[in-house]
Amino acid sequence: MNLLGRRSPRLPKPGEPLGPWGEREAARFLKKHRYRVLDRNVRSMIGEADLLCLAPDRRTHVVVEVKTRRDTTGDRKPEAAITAKKSAKLRRLVETIARQRGLTDVPWRIDVVAVSVQGDQVDIRHYVAAVTAS
Repeated sequence: MNLLGRRSPRLPKPGEPLGPWGEREAARFLKKHRYRVLDRNVRSMIGEADLLCLAPDRRTHVVVEVKTRRDTTGDRKPEAAITAKKSAKLRRLVETIARQRGLTDVPWRIDVVAVSVQGDQVDIRHYVAAVTAS
């Protein structure tokens, strides 16, 4: 299932870092779709999870990778940054976070939220279970 949101929220201010802005917009989008944001910028020795959420079913834990880009034509689409190498790292990250938090017996998945800024238009695309087990 993919969710698409097209809207004109507060655009990033000139000079405002695009990554943190995109993560805030992604969190706001997910909350509107009944996700509960549990944590942001979860660090481990493997790397960092942008968002840690609880899915609308209130059982499934979701690591959300947020990719934000401006002028997203062709291969500049944010979701194109999720390579095989990045997917493998995200899978290892989920395993580490689950162990750290004592949540190895609950369902987990990895979603991707792509945030595109084109002029004064913002598109948010949510890819559910975008990264699967190898």
